[in-house]
Amino acid sequence: MIIDATNRVVGRLASVTAKKLLEGNEIIIVNAGDAIVTGKPAVVKARYEHKVERGDRRKGPFIHRLPEGILRRAVRGMLPRTKPKGREALKKLKIIQNCPAEYKKLETYGKGIAEVRCKFIKLRDLSHFLGAKVDQ
Repeated sequence: MIIDATNRVVGRLASVTAKKLLEGNEIIIVNAGDAIVTGKPAVVKARYEHKVERGDRRKGPFIHRLPEGILRRAVRGMLPRTKPKGREALKKLKIIQNCPAEYKKLETYGKGIAEVRCKFIKLRDLSHFLGAKVDQ
């Protein structure tokens, strides 16, 4: 199953993805950089910046800065990853920042920009703010 994350809210996309993974489906999420996080951009940036700076270089916690890592962490948080069922489900997830030509048939889940009536920031912009080298 191939899911397009363009203009989709990260949390809603992650919950639908987690349910499908627990059912046993293999899922590929494309265009991860175009997913959105709702909230005022300054507040979202401050929250994620605090997460990144909170840990120690050697001991962690190690927070991903790339869009794929942020989205994977959101999906992981909705899976029972300490149980064998959750670990196997997470192994069936693949996230790609852009859409390769081989993945043409796409499905969309969750609310998009048209249905969201609040401020938001794209994962690509958030990753660039956190210091990741992402195409703008």
